[in-house]
Amino acid sequence: MPLQIQGSGAQTRHFIHVDDAVSAIYVTASKGRPGDVFNIGSPDEKCIVDLADAVISLAASKSVIVTVKDRPFNDVRYWVDDALLRTLGWTPKVSFETGLTSTLQWYRERLGILSEIWPMFTAAVNALGAGDSVEPRSTHSCALY
Repeated sequence: MPLQIQGSGAQTRHFIHVDDAVSAIYVTASKGRPGDVFNIGSPDEKCIVDLADAVISLAASKSVIVTVKDRPFNDVRYWVDDALLRTLGWTPKVSFETGLTSTLQWYRERLGILSEIWPMFTAAVNALGAGDSVEPRSTHSCALY
């Protein structure tokens, strides 16, 4: 089953583990001033194609990455300034690699049925048009800005 990504996959995002997101919310609630805006960020900026490669590798999958037409107005990069949150003493603790590994393990333990429902999910996504113009990728590249 192919792993579909929108556009080239060169778009970058910052990924944060749920444990770090929860701790950030706790810190803002307990130490922050009412009215301040706190952005939750991470140093783990990855391009989407690298995320797809990591998921395939960690899952020991034989899936191939394919690209589909990008959605309109898909930002190349989201940048989050979490400086105000860090002044409260918060920093993320879970690395991208550790977080992705534990997330995949969580799904393996709880969603054994995933392998049975995945074809139905993919069919539903394709029926909505997200699977149009599927093109296999032979090489992956990403440049961080």
